Amino acid sequence: MGRSSLALSLLYGVFILGCTGAPEAPEEEVPPVVSTETTAFFVEVSDTEGSWHDFAYLAAVPTSSALGGGVPVVLATPDLSNLSRATEDLLERLQPDRRFILNTAPDDSPTETTLIEAADAADWSRRLIKRFWGSSETLVIASEEDYSGALLASSLAALLEAPLLFQGSLSSTELAAIGESLGASTMLTVTLNGTAIDYPGAVALESTDDVLDWVQEDGLRLTYIAVTNPNDRLSGRSQKASLFAPMYTARRRGLTLPLSLAMPTEVVTASQSHPAATALSTAYERLGYHPDYLAIVGAHDSLPQSRKPSIFDNPIEEHPVSDLPYGDIDSDPFLDIAIGRIVGDTVSELSNLAVRSANYEFLVDGNWEYQAVESGLWGFDELRDIVMNVGFERPEHLSLGEINERDSLEVGAFLHKDHSGCWVLGNGFDLDTATLLAPAVVVSRGCSVAGIDQLDTNSRSIVEHLLGSGAVAFIGASRNSIAQNTIIEVSMWNHMLAGQSLGNAFKSGINDAVVHWRDEGDSPGLRYSIDIEMLYGDPALRMFVPEAPRHAPAHALLDGNTVTVSGPEEWNAVQYHPEQLAEWSYEGDLFMYTGAGVSPHTYWAGSYDLEDMYFGVQINLDEPPGSLEQLEPTAEPLGWTGGVYVDEHQDGSVTALWRVRLLDFDAPTGEITGEALELLFLLD
Repeated sequence: MGRSSLALSLLYGVFILGCTGAPEAPEEEVPPVVSTETTAFFVEVSDTEGSWHDFAYLAAVPTSSALGGGVPVVLATPDLSNLSRATEDLLERLQPDRRFILNTAPDDSPTETTLIEAADAADWSRRLIKRFWGSSETLVIASEEDYSGALLASSLAALLEAPLLFQGSLSSTELAAIGESLGASTMLTVTLNGTAIDYPGAVALESTDDVLDWVQEDGLRLTYIAVTNPNDRLSGRSQKASLFAPMYTARRRGLTLPLSLAMPTEVVTASQSHPAATALSTAYERLGYHPDYLAIVGAHDSLPQSRKPSIFDNPIEEHPVSDLPYGDIDSDPFLDIAIGRIVGDTVSELSNLAVRSANYEFLVDGNWEYQAVESGLWGFDELRDIVMNVGFERPEHLSLGEINERDSLEVGAFLHKDHSGCWVLGNGFDLDTATLLAPAVVVSRGCSVAGIDQLDTNSRSIVEHLLGSGAVAFIGASRNSIAQNTIIEVSMWNHMLAGQSLGNAFKSGINDAVVHWRDEGDSPGLRYSIDIEMLYGDPALRMFVPEAPRHAPAHALLDGNTVTVSGPEEWNAVQYHPEQLAEWSYEGDLFMYTGAGVSPHTYWAGSYDLEDMYFGVQINLDEPPGSLEQLEPTAEPLGWTGGVYVDEHQDGSVTALWRVRLLDFDAPTGEITGEALELLFLLD
């Protein structure tokens, strides 16, 4: 079937969506020069054993990326004759025009399947060059005895739109002949472990620093980096996650940085140095800048999480853990880098997730990307009207039994709220659920849903199960979720629906919550909420948004030194779900309000949750403001009553952040008692 013009127009003929700051267009992204045909490569890869097939997979990534115009399709599975339902489902959605398989083609292979026989990784890489590469200015050479170097070399080759050749038993003369056949003027050898490749005239890159220096000298700027631990090849929870890191960097024109840490890695406390964050900081210093995006490819036992104090009197293993140190690299409390962690339970599931993430925009079919579903007893009242405002159909509210009856859930958004654990979404999805998912973004307000570290290595988590079933991302808390987590998650969805990538929307949501934390006197509850929020998925992936907002979201506009904050065009009164009221033993009516672009500061009021409706202002400036003044007074508690905070950026610019309360209402009756339609602020 190939990649349709519909998919391309959906991705790059995008809408202008307003949310926070100025009404914003989706983030700038260079569209891939996508082939009209989809070529898929298949390699049998063991779940647990290392073999030359791992290197064959890495050689296929830059070739597939070049054929797909920067959109690779390389699938790994332990047994090509016994594909999982999720893999079959992915192939049905992808509809590849051509399939190339290493050595073993099942008897029932489609007619467009071609078998490429090879004796080892060097032979396979040579055959790929001969078949698919007529010419190339650059040739990247690595050793199939050096897994770390091969990870780096695969991503470097994809970045340079060059083939990757494994040396094997080739002499320098034979290497030169292959380079000459390509017309290559630059030969790069990459070695991180073992004996350096002997090839006179080649540029020898013998460390990560060498590669970073060469990239700098070549004038390339890395906006996307994937960090991964090559030691996960032979052990660990998401074993061989590192193998798939080059798929993410190939799609985002980034670089994979292998970081060898002894496994299992231990959680890092506030008083300890974070080994991965420290190593990355050194790499950023080498580059002279940090990337916009960081994919953390691997589970917590290969790339550690950090632990902060708890507000609860519970064992230390239940204290909050997160990935925030990977994204917060300066002295202010705000996130600087868009982060997301990539995990999976098996080679097939890790491979499927990489292909789904790389090809997300080309999997749309005119149906699932317009659909959303709610699950859990309580529904997700805070998000329902917000997603409908940008063209999602009214979500079905499905029970676990109803979900289990379906072969697949054809939805782009999965919204869940109920009691949960790291092995189950309460009354929504559990480890026995065989239902597949379209490439959905999943959010849960359940407790500990993202706390994979609370399970032993051999126990499957609900995050891995959902991603293995077809989802592309998961958002939730690593420990007991509390009311204040609603700020982060609703803010994140507001920013996603305004066109931000998953990672940037997560960053915006965290930074909005940091403003609340500071305004609330460094509230322990808010700090706890910030320190447990997690994003699993490619941070650069942008969720499909069906249409421009039907009702204008709350937004802020900067004109000179005046900022105009406008409330949402429409407020929606939402009556609490009866099951939620029963949870609180509350009798009577109870209402909340939702508005596009607005996030609720949710807190326990003694008998039920109250939600104060705030807009988080995030204004980009060339330099820090000297002061902020609200030009016209508003009746309390509306308007701005807190501080203004500054998030410093590496280019010298800043973001000024503050919160503005836009609505006051009586929760038992739903009566609005105060509304701020428009507020003017002066930045000095």
